[in-house]
Amino acid sequence: MTNEKCYKLYWCSQTAAFAPEVLLEEGGISFQKIKIDIYKGENFSKDYLAINPAGFVPTLITPEGERISESAAIMLYLTERHQLRFAPEIGDPKRADFLDLLFFFCTTFPASTKRYYYPKRLVSEEKEVANLRAQSIEEQDRLWQIVEDRLARYGGPFLLGEDFSLIDIQLAMLVPWYPDEAGLLQTHPRVSRCFEAVAARPIAGQVMAAHGSLEIFD
Repeated sequence: MTNEKCYKLYWCSQTAAFAPEVLLEEGGISFQKIKIDIYKGENFSKDYLAINPAGFVPTLITPEGERISESAAIMLYLTERHQLRFAPEIGDPKRADFLDLLFFFCTTFPASTKRYYYPKRLVSEEKEVANLRAQSIEEQDRLWQIVEDRLARYGGPFLLGEDFSLIDIQLAMLVPWYPDEAGLLQTHPRVSRCFEAVAARPIAGQVMAAHGSLEIFD
């Protein structure tokens, strides 16, 4: 869409822009998607740095001109502003678990994942790169087991039971970031069930297919 008064989502495939894109589509919210190709360095262009000085995607510009640049913050903002049923309300017994996992997914997981895909930002020798990637896989395995165990709390298929929420979108985003997606889903049946439940939603499934899996870029 090109309406100047709609939301603008600065976006790139295979990034955390996936989650707010799914939410915007699922919520039926009008928005314009503006591609910023981080693999060509467009996120460090003068024009984009004026929008997001950190040079990351996503960035959401509201119709009023407000800027939000953290994926989870964008989702929570939109959910509350548009009164979408994708988060437990204050006072709901599931609210604490929801917030815990919302921030777990947007902080702990990406830190571990980036060490696998971008090791040369931290080390230079090939032996060190291999060791760092191995450590990243070990850490990711530990984190996914935590998620597998948490899914048992409410019986699934989603992390809060029958209620689809923002944290399920995050899970669906993170699964393809694991280097062996098929292996992860085979060894973590509850994660697989949740992932497939999100993929079965027509709108979310379409966005998931468009984003694909991560590749090693440096």
